[in-house]
Amino acid sequence: MFTYTLRRLAFSVPLLIAISLVIFLLIDLAPNDPTASLPLTIPDEVRDQIRTGLGLDAPTHVRYLLWCKQFFVNEPLNLLDGLIGRDGDRMRLLSWSTHAPVADLIVQRLPQTLWVVGLSLVIGLLIALPVGILSARRPYGWVDQLGTFAAMIGFSVPSFFLGVLLILLFSVHLGWLPSIYDTTLRVTDWHSFTLQLRQMVMPVTVLALFNAAQFSRYLRASMLDTMHRDFIRTARAKGMSEPRVLLGHALRHAMGPVITVLALTIPQVFAGAIVTEQVFRVNGLGQLLISAIHGGDVPLVQTLTFLFAVLIVAFNMLADIAHGLLDPRLRYD
Repeated sequence: MFTYTLRRLAFSVPLLIAISLVIFLLIDLAPNDPTASLPLTIPDEVRDQIRTGLGLDAPTHVRYLLWCKQFFVNEPLNLLDGLIGRDGDRMRLLSWSTHAPVADLIVQRLPQTLWVVGLSLVIGLLIALPVGILSARRPYGWVDQLGTFAAMIGFSVPSFFLGVLLILLFSVHLGWLPSIYDTTLRVTDWHSFTLQLRQMVMPVTVLALFNAAQFSRYLRASMLDTMHRDFIRTARAKGMSEPRVLLGHALRHAMGPVITVLALTIPQVFAGAIVTEQVFRVNGLGQLLISAIHGGDVPLVQTLTFLFAVLIVAFNMLADIAHGLLDPRLRYD
């Protein structure tokens, strides 16, 4: 497993470099002018000076190499300087719209997205585990039928439609929950804690419903396949209790595909959170990406898009490793 992990890491480096080049070229070749949002009264020579100051007069390969140096070299070194308490004077990757370092903007917005995405994954798993196990224990029973119905709703209803529906029901008509996420709220006492929970209910519910629907269906299918294996019949023949057979033997074997799906779903949840953050005005990474696209902030768009690609590559590798650890029959080395 260790040798396999090293091989995957070595293969991921040129893969990520190729992905960064493709992302840079796609965004750079797109019809985008960072001076388009400036007032029309600004003379053309001033616009040309602004474009020159942003480095747009340089060739494409020079701008790509500069972005690579700033992202892969300068930013990690500046982070290291901050950890050891030393001031770094390296040129950082700056946002065109705010003139702030891109890494600082991402760090500021990341906690909001992690709260929403992380809780939705946890709640989705907590719902999917009992539903998937009970559905496989009694196929086509009332629990299985109810879980199938809820899963179909979670799969078929778009997140933006479900979000608007929840806002109309719980914010407009009932007035129980806030429709806009207040990112300036700081939890200092019990009252602010309850406000934080109330504003997180709807965005977390939208993402958790999709996660629970997906995980429960995979777990049900994997459990049904496992329940007919020889080692399950052997465990029952030895007189083991049904809960021990289900949780101690069948669940561990069935969790391999589910862990793989979970690892591959996490980048999708981050992408789906972009829509959810727009609906509920969560000031996270999704909102940051949308505002950067509207403002023509190419460095910020390139960096965020590349980070999403890094998540996909990293969690694909983690899915393979986790599957190998859970299933003793697999040998990668």
